[in-house]
Amino acid sequence: MTIFQGADKVSEKKVLKTKLMKEILDIALKFQGIIGATVGVIATLIVTSLIKNLGKIYTYFRSWEIKFLKMTGTGGVATSLFEEASYCDYSFEMEIINTSESPKALRDIKVRFYSNKNKLLAESIPKDESTRRTSAGTIKTDQIKIINLPSKQMVYFKIIGSMRGKELKNLNKWKKVYLETLDNRGRKVKRIIYKNP
Repeated sequence: MTIFQGADKVSEKKVLKTKLMKEILDIALKFQGIIGATVGVIATLIVTSLIKNLGKIYTYFRSWEIKFLKMTGTGGVATSLFEEASYCDYSFEMEIINTSESPKALRDIKVRFYSNKNKLLAESIPKDESTRRTSAGTIKTDQIKIINLPSKQMVYFKIIGSMRGKELKNLNKWKKVYLETLDNRGRKVKRIIYKNP
């Protein structure tokens, strides 16, 4: 093989590559409208999906109240001495606003009591007072297990709960109360309900 034959093969390869590139460009030019429209549609879908998920969940609490009660022959009576208490009742009002375009949910809902040093002292599963009913001579109220939040709407709850036994004994040092949940992505959400002065 001579030097000229090797050069011919290299130039043939260059010519073939040039022809191939020209054919690809011709095809792309013929379909540029379709390709542009497809890219535009995909970009619009992505942006629309991102916009729908923008927004936050806002939580507002008010009317926090906690009562320590002791049992008597006629039922529970409020006491000012923590040592005398045999159980405690708490209540508060809660409004949750979903500003997102898509529905959200909160699950694994707990009311947790903490000390000044953020040590967990007690926890309780809250109940929805609107579900209160009398059945077989006893008062029943349903626990709140999941909160469904429609898009661009607010939900309201009157929350009640109680604690006895070991949980109650730890409450003599409580300073802060939080609502803790998991959001629809499984992330922990922690909102302060009340801070004891």
